[in-house]
Amino acid sequence: MAEGSPSKTVLVVDDDDVLRKLVCIAMQRTGLTVTIAVDGADPLQKLATESFDVIVSDCNMPRVDGFKLCESVRAEPRIAAIPIILMTSGTVDREERTTALNLGATAIVPRTPGLAEVVAAVRQVIAAG
Repeated sequence: MAEGSPSKTVLVVDDDDVLRKLVCIAMQRTGLTVTIAVDGADPLQKLATESFDVIVSDCNMPRVDGFKLCESVRAEPRIAAIPIILMTSGTVDREERTTALNLGATAIVPRTPGLAEVVAAVRQVIAAG
């Protein structure tokens, strides 16, 4: 991001405390302002009152998973345009990618050590925005 430009905001959604913290650190290192949500239901409450440039969410969570989160965000006209990057701990197969994109995810990426794919996807979304 350019110096002096307003910070972009990301909502990080993950039920695992350690993984959520690692993603937050990676996002902060790219200059993003980070807000956290602890599962798929929590972001819907935050999205009702706060504005975000991108959502980064784990796929597998209790109550509301990342796929259902995509559906819920896309169903709300006020927030439907927010890009959503889904993360998965395994490899992303064709069926999972198709499902994610059909439900409104902007991208689905593996959450590998170092989070390179997650960071790259967020940077691409921010640059396109």
